[in-house]
Amino acid sequence: MNVFLKNSNDGGKTLIGKGWANDVAFPDFFAPNARKWWHEELYLFQNNSVHFDGLWLDMNEASNFCNGACYER
Repeated sequence: MNVFLKNSNDGGKTLIGKGWANDVAFPDFFAPNARKWWHEELYLFQNNSVHFDGLWLDMNEASNFCNGACYER
């Protein structure tokens, strides 16, 4: 849905960083369809995996263990 941050230095490929456990792509909360993307992801998670009443977004800030992009996809 084209909601992830892009690397302007590499032709607009998705910027990939490092999180606690693995690679990370950061949602762009200013993207026009970011809210729709979150809604669809949470809908799929709840209906296919775990019923939940609320969320705790741990590491909800854009933390990156690389200096900029680790690499692009």
